[in-house]
Amino acid sequence: MHTDSSRILYFLLFTMGFQALLDIVVIKAWISFVRKQEWSEKWLIQPFIYIAGFMFSAGLYAIWERFTYGNYSQLGFIVQLCVSFWYLPKLPIALFLICRSLINLFTFLYKKYFPSIKNHEEITQNTESISEIPIRSRREFLSKVGWSAASIPFIITGDGLFRTVYDFRVYREELLLNSLPAALDGITIAQLSDIHSGSFPDNKPMKEVLRILQELKPDIITITGDYVNFKPDELSVTFNELAQLSAPLGVYGSLGNHDHYMTDFQHALLKNTISKTGIHLLVNDSVNIPVHNAFLNIAATDNTGFNQHFANIDKAISKCHTDTSTILLAHDPTFWDAEILSKKPIDLMLAGHTHGGQIGIQLAGLELSPAQFVYKRWAGLYNEGHQYLYVNRGIGTVGPPIRIGINPEITLFTLRSKIA
Repeated sequence: MHTDSSRILYFLLFTMGFQALLDIVVIKAWISFVRKQEWSEKWLIQPFIYIAGFMFSAGLYAIWERFTYGNYSQLGFIVQLCVSFWYLPKLPIALFLICRSLINLFTFLYKKYFPSIKNHEEITQNTESISEIPIRSRREFLSKVGWSAASIPFIITGDGLFRTVYDFRVYREELLLNSLPAALDGITIAQLSDIHSGSFPDNKPMKEVLRILQELKPDIITITGDYVNFKPDELSVTFNELAQLSAPLGVYGSLGNHDHYMTDFQHALLKNTISKTGIHLLVNDSVNIPVHNAFLNIAATDNTGFNQHFANIDKAISKCHTDTSTILLAHDPTFWDAEILSKKPIDLMLAGHTHGGQIGIQLAGLELSPAQFVYKRWAGLYNEGHQYLYVNRGIGTVGPPIRIGINPEITLFTLRSKIA
């Protein structure tokens, strides 16, 4: 078996517990606000509680369907969209409410243990004047403004769920490689990663990916793992489009961590199905591509990282020509620091896995994401000495089908020779 059922159970328990906590924090604050305004609890509190209960149950169903079948049915996809729209915007709202509660707690403790401040306030209260009435009004006004502003995360999440999630962006990189023969100067390589076929509601997103690649006309197409979530059957969503991928010098792929979350039989079936699309799946193997009386090495390891250890880099590069550049496909970017950098003759390693975090901020050329707190190399191009690593942000999703500030990515590399 390639699955870890205990990890799935822990993930389920953590997710549901976290969602329940979000509901409790936000609804508790909303109840307090409504009661202070003396508004109708029947229409403004009770419906929220009922909806919260329904969404919690719907979230259980969506997670069960995803882990059982690997992908969503049309109903499951709609349910997941609704659940994501209900919970994700509450993250910043809950963080704000928790911070406010902590500030109030520290203020209370400060007053309690510093009597002079307390006495001063009692005197101030006893001499309360009409001038304090505007202060109360201002607080009530700010409270109303704060709850009105709570709609902003819902607007941003809606955009990420229904627009950005399949708004594919082409990233272009021109790389100067030391070992690249002059005859290969200008060769182009397109990279896809983290398709997660089960995350698509239908084949329309993959059709758009195919259209973009046909316009780019790369010499080589590479796919760096995670074709599915958990089951080989998911590949049916994208099979026809994958089978139509073509490039003059071939289409090559490696495996990712999700491609192992299944039984040995299913894993073998997945590899066989990928190969039937015409993708040359390299598992700890390599090919030497002849171009204009020169060669380019394309090597690929199986996945190592995220508690998996399937890579054999020595075997993967054993057939590579030593007088030309080697491009390595390896799903997890941590493999670069662990096994490649300053250790192996790899000019460029193409990775994925991180999805760029799926949620982030791009501002004035700066890109920020929670992924950077987990991965040293999490998105884009990295270079040390004469070696490059590129981490693709992926075209599919894991978890909620959402992307905010981190678009799904297709990368096009143009390789340049130093001796051209």
